[in-house]
Amino acid sequence: LRETIEVIRRAYAYTIADCYGMWFVCQAGNPAYHQKDLMEDVKKLQRIAQEAAASDSRDVAEVALIFDEKDSLNNLSAMASEFITNHIWGTYQNAHRMGAPFKLYFMEDMANPKMPDFKLYIFINPYAIDAEKHKIIAAKVKKNQAVVVWNYAPGYVSEKGFDLENMKNLTGFTFTEKRSMGMITGKINEKERSLITATVKEWPGQYLGPIFGVEGRGVKVLATDGGTLNILAAKEFKDWKSVYSLLPLTPELLTGLCDYAGVHVYSRSNDLLLVNNSYLALHNSKAGHRKITLPVRSQVTDLLNGRDFGSVTQFEDDIPEQTTRIYRLNK
Repeated sequence: LRETIEVIRRAYAYTIADCYGMWFVCQAGNPAYHQKDLMEDVKKLQRIAQEAAASDSRDVAEVALIFDEKDSLNNLSAMASEFITNHIWGTYQNAHRMGAPFKLYFMEDMANPKMPDFKLYIFINPYAIDAEKHKIIAAKVKKNQAVVVWNYAPGYVSEKGFDLENMKNLTGFTFTEKRSMGMITGKINEKERSLITATVKEWPGQYLGPIFGVEGRGVKVLATDGGTLNILAAKEFKDWKSVYSLLPLTPELLTGLCDYAGVHVYSRSNDLLLVNNSYLALHNSKAGHRKITLPVRSQVTDLLNGRDFGSVTQFEDDIPEQTTRIYRLNK
């Protein structure tokens, strides 16, 4: 019963704190939810959701994930790749645990004047970038000194074919290329510990190819393959900052990137976190003490158990494992 309730609470959390639509589908038949305790909890959640629908639930995300569902995907092998899956789906999953809210956009949204500006842009799969896309991206990210993160093979596919020069023009890094498959394990450069890598302890290895490395003047090497291949690096320009990663981004790296970009981090416990202007939801895997930091002072109330934390900029909570918390933030 508790597990079922927590699963439904987690689903409602997306509706309340991230403005998702949701409805019940009784796939197990009409009696599926006919249990008194369960339906009493659903009644409570439905009341919270109805109040949320009438509240100021504006986005507060300062991070945008950019996904290319067209050209870049069309240039991938038809065979399944664990590495590419980890880069794309894995980044999306890990972003939920970086401690800051984000929004997901398609590549073509970058040209839409209605798209908000962000402090941190993470290009999940920017493999195919032509001159027009480059122009649109540059205009967007240079408006507010944003940090841009490029994954794996940014701009590798251009109008000319496989193009290292296009990668350089897009990212600001000079690239090396090895057209073969190999196992790459990330080793953090201890001499260049920064906000980005401050809490990274390990970086799981990946089997991939082709293999890219970065070099050039002004490049801050944050991680290598344990040898001469630079696989995580940052470079600062007048109007923006560029970060390249060969390997998929971990939750710890994503949190570090938020810090580097000046994005407010609400939680550093690697829990599922959802936030808008009036609500914050957290779902944890492991039990423990949690500390949540708010960008502005708010009256905080736990809507599921009624606890009042007062008017605070930071509050702490002891949360059992696999539990959802939904907090109301009255500013």
